[in-house]
Amino acid sequence: MTWLLIIFIVFVALAPLMTIMPTRAQKKVVNLREAAAVAGLQVQLQEPPGLALDKRLSACYGIRVGRQQRMQLEGSFVREETGWRNLDRRGDALPAVKLDFPEGVSHLVLTPDMLLAFWDEHGEIADVERLKLGLEVVLEACSESK
Repeated sequence: MTWLLIIFIVFVALAPLMTIMPTRAQKKVVNLREAAAVAGLQVQLQEPPGLALDKRLSACYGIRVGRQQRMQLEGSFVREETGWRNLDRRGDALPAVKLDFPEGVSHLVLTPDMLLAFWDEHGEIADVERLKLGLEVVLEACSESK
């Protein structure tokens, strides 16, 4: 009976520690973000552009526009079944290049300094490389050297 009481006290003492341990999903997100940092991508939390009803912060993976480059195209784009739609009705479309982004990439934002892709982070480490390659394709197609 004494051992049972000791085990119960140890369990009660350790229970709060177990609640702060990261879950598998949290560890996976950390691994994805570490892989992105190693690949040269920046990860930020921002609200996705547009009129989304869900205004929670989402992860966006970005690549810097080089000093010798200037964006020919800027704006926010949303992924739809038919392709990428500019959220500005009068805006230009993305160039006709093959974009191979992983599933879960919902928005692209092109600014003079950064190219951002909003991703739900439901993927694998290999998807981070696909994301980087996709951003590089967009950067190449939408920028010009000074």
